[in-house]
Amino acid sequence: MGENGIRDDDDDEKVEVNIYPLNSYYFGSKEDAIPSKDHSLQRFKSNYDARGMRTCVEAVMMVELFKHPHLLLFQIKNSIFKLPGGRLRPGESDTDGLKRKLARKLSADENLAEWEVLNSSFLFNFFYVHASLQHLYDSVKILIVFMVLYRI
Repeated sequence: MGENGIRDDDDDEKVEVNIYPLNSYYFGSKEDAIPSKDHSLQRFKSNYDARGMRTCVEAVMMVELFKHPHLLLFQIKNSIFKLPGGRLRPGESDTDGLKRKLARKLSADENLAEWEVLNSSFLFNFFYVHASLQHLYDSVKILIVFMVLYRI
């Protein structure tokens, strides 16, 4: 058993992750955590021309509730659910960008936030590009984030 309950066996491709009870954490709401933005096609095209492909990272964070694992998601306007994360700044690494996003969106005090992100080499990449597309406009990476026993 390695760090954070991860078991790395070369013969086995299973990974164990410790998950903690949901009542170990406090969840509130932040009004400006995920602002609604204009998602017009023209804005996307102009941003792509100026900056190139947009890179986003999202976090998979698990807790235990009623003796079953549950995935933590953001709820937006009572109808949309999404993984925590967001866009990376130019030149920012995946783990640094995800830590910055988690500290801003989930932590009560950004200075005390210490998130441990599993290396992205753990996950496999699967790309599907439709035949009519000439360029990839978005790159979304999903990373596993270990939660500490108590985060208040």
